[in-house]
Amino acid sequence: MNRHLKIPDRVAQWYLSSDLPLTASGKVQKFRVRELIEQGALPRIDAHDRLR
Repeated sequence: MNRHLKIPDRVAQWYLSSDLPLTASGKVQKFRVRELIEQGALPRIDAHDRLR
């Protein structure tokens, strides 16, 4: 019965940020967010913390 359920491709990871880098038109600069995560500037939120 569960044969038809899709397995997720990857597990989502959550990071905390008070503000995000934006372009002049207001879009999030995703490449810059990835750089901030790699640099450790954005703290990762544990799955247990999200459920509280």
